[in-house]
Amino acid sequence: MEFKLRTNARYFNDKDVLLDLKRVADLLKKDTVSQQEYIKHGKFSFHTFYNRFGSWNKALKAAGISLGRFKNISDKELFENLEIL
Repeated sequence: MEFKLRTNARYFNDKDVLLDLKRVADLLKKDTVSQQEYIKHGKFSFHTFYNRFGSWNKALKAAGISLGRFKNISDKELFENLEIL
């Protein structure tokens, strides 16, 4: 097991944290980034994204990155999707 020291996120603003998330997406040449991928390539702890944005998906959305998984979808959103289909 390799020990990797993470950058202390308290010294960075939200924009810097989101830029690193975008950097990882660009590095992987993907339109979304999983938590595991970010852990492997990112500078910050993925907990930083939960603390600042409330969830991983909210952080992806704030960064303008596609969501990989959809969780806790409201009934309203599900019915709106059905109407589209």
